[in-house]
Amino acid sequence: MSRPIQLLLALLVAVQAKAFETQEFAFVAREVARSESLVRREFAAIVLLHLAEVYLGEAGLARRQAEKVFVSGADRARLLNWASGVEREAEKYLRLHDAVHGDSSVKLGFTQEAAARLMLSIDSVAVLANHPRPSQQVDLEAAIIADFCGRVDCLGLGGHVGGVPRLAPLE
Repeated sequence: MSRPIQLLLALLVAVQAKAFETQEFAFVAREVARSESLVRREFAAIVLLHLAEVYLGEAGLARRQAEKVFVSGADRARLLNWASGVEREAEKYLRLHDAVHGDSSVKLGFTQEAAARLMLSIDSVAVLANHPRPSQQVDLEAAIIADFCGRVDCLGLGGHVGGVPRLAPLE
């Protein structure tokens, strides 16, 4: 097999793997949306923590880039403005995370776009589960699923025994 065909096949496999991960995330999120309140709250809390982590990381990266000597004044201001904005978003996610563990209303849904995105609603405050860098969205979703399925019996999703996922027992 020629080198270009091998590369094309490798790219196709990678694209299919990413598509599968996105479908897996959508499946889990849809099943969680139909689940008991405690499971929805756990999923929302995990999503919000991952979003806060990603956005705080983005703020730190922008600040480090702004400190570099070769960055112009306009670029420095733009980077610091970006850092401030994503940091505010991260703080919002952390506040909502705290609210999820209270008596707040937690709902899950999806946007109506072709590439539907998960939307959380915590006491009518909408949050899109979007990575600030679209190229890293699948990685964010995979991290959320790994964390969630480490805490919740994901085998109970989709109509398996009992039909509803339950929180995994604490060890």
